[in-house]
Amino acid sequence: MKRALLLLLLIALTAEGLYLLNSPGYAQEGGTRYFPETGHNLQGAFFNYFQEKGLLVQYFQRARLVLTGSRGKKASGSGEVEVAPLGELLGQRSPPFEPTYHFPHRYYPQTGHALSFAFLDYYEGKGGKEVFGYPITEPFLERGLIVQYFQRARLEWHPDKKCVQLGFLGEEYFEARGLDPALRAPVELTVEETTPTPLFRGSERGYMRVRGTKGEGLQLREGPGFASSTVYLLPEGTLVQVIGGPVEADGYRWWQLTYERLEGWSAGAWLQPLGEGETPP
Repeated sequence: MKRALLLLLLIALTAEGLYLLNSPGYAQEGGTRYFPETGHNLQGAFFNYFQEKGLLVQYFQRARLVLTGSRGKKASGSGEVEVAPLGELLGQRSPPFEPTYHFPHRYYPQTGHALSFAFLDYYEGKGGKEVFGYPITEPFLERGLIVQYFQRARLEWHPDKKCVQLGFLGEEYFEARGLDPALRAPVELTVEETTPTPLFRGSERGYMRVRGTKGEGLQLREGPGFASSTVYLLPEGTLVQVIGGPVEADGYRWWQLTYERLEGWSAGAWLQPLGEGETPP
């Protein structure tokens, strides 16, 4: 789990985690983030997935995540997430090599290969073995670039940009497996947050309805954010009263609500103002 989270953080920080595959998600399971660059969502355990040989997986441009323990079970979003060793799965491991370099380098006896220069700086600065695994080749020239393979990644030196970048192993493995190209088709962002008007006008309170949960309902939480405990599950279509907010948290705008003497917070993406002609109580 630790290395998967580190990789996800790395992907987010470097704007390299653009998703390839589409599958149904859950509106309330830990939040959803939509990436318009590729037209896919991140939700749930990692957060969107599909089944491949009985395992739940999701492909990224530069990685493949696997939900362990999911074989033969219903997709529940629980379990341990692992980063697939795509460098090894693509057959890139070369025999151990003990370098005689006369410049600074770091040797990894676990796989028998070394790192130096910009590759070593990038590797150590972005999470090291926890993210990439150990090096499984020495640097070599491939498709006009100096590259080096790791258990879970490929680092590339781009001379035009004078920087190291991650290779597109997720895409390459997806194509090597011959998976259905239709899985890469973008999906439309269907959940849009609307700001209810008016919310407050003097002592008047605003009212909204729970909409867009696909029948799953909206979680009323003790505080703003998905880490807060659930107070009640508001059914689709429930009329709620707004008593506070908004507060920005986890990428959403949260409103403080009251419903049948219960108070809590819900994400505004699944709340809509009353329709035309609809009179609040």
